[in-house]
Amino acid sequence: MTTATKMPRLTDGVTFYNHDGLPQAAIVTGNRDSIDHDEAGRNGVPRIERDDTLHLTVLTPGGSIKIEHNVRPGTGPGQWSPLRG
Repeated sequence: MTTATKMPRLTDGVTFYNHDGLPQAAIVTGNRDSIDHDEAGRNGVPRIERDDTLHLTVLTPGGSIKIEHNVRPGTGPGQWSPLRG
C-alpha cells in the first residue's frame, strides 16, 4: 500500500474502520515523519511502530472523538484506508 499510494500527511483525512468494520471519518495526527522516535514514549505519545501505521483522531457517529494509535492500513476492523476520490 505504501508503494502504490502516497502515505497520508498530518491533518489529511482517511477512513477508519471501527471494530465492527463500519467506516468512520478520521484525521491523521501522527505518522513516521511527524513523531520523534527517540522522544516518543517519554512524552506520552506512543512511537510509530511501522512506516505504514498512523495515529488518528476518529470522529464517531455520535459526535465524540476517539484517539487510535499505530493503526495499520487495510479495510478490516481497526484499520485505515485512504479517502476515495
